Amino acid sequence: SGATLTVSLNSPLSRTGSVKFRAISLARTGDSTGDYLPGTETAAIAYRLDQTVPVIASVTGGGESWQQSATLTLEPGITPSSGVTYWYSTDGQNWQQLIDQNLKVDINAYFDGTYDFKAISGSGVESAVKSVRLRVSPDQPSLPILKYNGVAISNASTIGWTNQTVELTAGDSVVAGFAPGTLGIASYELSKDNGASWETYIANSPITVDTNTNQTYRFRSTSVSGLVSDEALVTVKYWETIQAPQVTVTGMPANGTWYKNIPSVTLTPADKEVNGPSVTNQYVLTTNSVQGQQQVLSVSPLTLDNWSDGRYELQLYATDEAGNQSSTGPVLFNVDTTAPVIQAAFKLNGQIYDEQAIYRSLDQVRLEVVEANVTASNPVLTIVKDGSDQSAPTFTRTGEVNIADYEPTGDGSYQVTVSCTDLAGNTQSMSRSFILDST
Repeated sequence: SGATLTVSLNSPLSRTGSVKFRAISLARTGDSTGDYLPGTETAAIAYRLDQTVPVIASVTGGGESWQQSATLTLEPGITPSSGVTYWYSTDGQNWQQLIDQNLKVDINAYFDGTYDFKAISGSGVESAVKSVRLRVSPDQPSLPILKYNGVAISNASTIGWTNQTVELTAGDSVVAGFAPGTLGIASYELSKDNGASWETYIANSPITVDTNTNQTYRFRSTSVSGLVSDEALVTVKYWETIQAPQVTVTGMPANGTWYKNIPSVTLTPADKEVNGPSVTNQYVLTTNSVQGQQQVLSVSPLTLDNWSDGRYELQLYATDEAGNQSSTGPVLFNVDTTAPVIQAAFKLNGQIYDEQAIYRSLDQVRLEVVEANVTASNPVLTIVKDGSDQSAPTFTRTGEVNIADYEPTGDGSYQVTVSCTDLAGNTQSMSRSFILDST
């Protein structure tokens, strides 16, 4: 009693059938046959034998190339009659049953490794493992990091206006799942025309801006799976040139800068260059060596034509938002609309006498010319006595007063003539005739 009977069924790969068991007593029947007494038969036990090894024909959808998402599709090969289930593992140890009726696995998260698949028949026979390489990167790269002269700046920054060299770099985008660096990035691109066209850019390679520009630079990165980052942009306003303001003096000058008629002076400011920074123009007027306050030149152009007599200097300055400067001047011009003033004084014993036609005695004739703006050759004095030229004294100057003292040389008929032309061309003359008769 308590015996166990084991039956081994060695059969073709697949077979169905049933088995019955019965026990036989050791007692004889006692008849002529002498057989043992038969026991009671058991009920029939059905069985299904399947030793077929399942086969996975292929798994598609993987590969070495990076994908934004992937669907791995299993294609069955040999399917045992006992049925089959399919399993997959990403680490070769832990297995999950593939329950999708279409035998597909969708991968939408970062993955860089191998998917293993196997089939198990209903009788427990396992297939060979089918492995497929898979790389999935579903995430957009982060915004490239912008740097200005080596210092990180915010996206959409504006540099300038400036006249100092600008160095730009962009790079260091990251992709989820990858270690920091360039592993998840396939390429960088740069656009200088607001995204109309793009060119290849090497990450963190310097772009030097040292010529006039008012331009937006756009950078973007592309991941190994082809996803493109948002654009990082920076506007650079670099300018190194500036126009010069101008001063134009209109009139008929004498001796270069002297005007006896009031001139017209036009101040033309430096204009803003095309696409360049705004320009501020100022001028300083110096009158008779007294420098005036700096004035903003807000009218373009400014014409000044109300000048009193005097000496003037005009200096113009222009400064733009980038820090560039230019200037014109000093432009010198002088206005003198007044003719020289000439006077004569007749003296005897230190006293001044009214002008007369005849003098009995006369010590001195003082000739005075009031005019500051004269050359060394002016005023001009001529003396004629009895029809003959006489030696004339030289004028001495104190400030704007020019004086010459003439002492008559005895009785006779005299004619004294003084003429003066100033630097602006104003002319004045005076002639006096008298007789000295002491007899």
